[in-house]
Amino acid sequence: MRWLIFSFLIPLAAFAQTEDAGKAASQTASGQQFKDQAPPPLAGCDKNPIWYPAPAVRLNHEGETEVGFTVLETGYVTDVHVIKSSGHDELDEAAVEKAKCFTYRPAMQNGKPVAVPWKAVITWKLHG
Repeated sequence: MRWLIFSFLIPLAAFAQTEDAGKAASQTASGQQFKDQAPPPLAGCDKNPIWYPAPAVRLNHEGETEVGFTVLETGYVTDVHVIKSSGHDELDEAAVEKAKCFTYRPAMQNGKPVAVPWKAVITWKLHG
């Protein structure tokens, strides 16, 4: 039940942005850097470190999800997609959602930040 509620709250949060936050988000998406303002908070990126999907816990699903994405000049991530599935849809979907929250130090080329393709492996392991 918690997973269904969570999955409905994320899309609704996207509609609650102010006009200024929407402009800032579009600047991030296009790769422009923020100058004198802090980047907007990303919808669904809370500080809760527990994000193993409840259905996967109940079913004892484990595995590895490899995700690919682009690290923008701002350090934010865009175009997240699954490269290699864990074999469980709920784990793959959770990996994509959380990878959207990753931030990195941007790659530099000739002293300027540049967007680069990147990938990461998220290991799903239940303890106990």
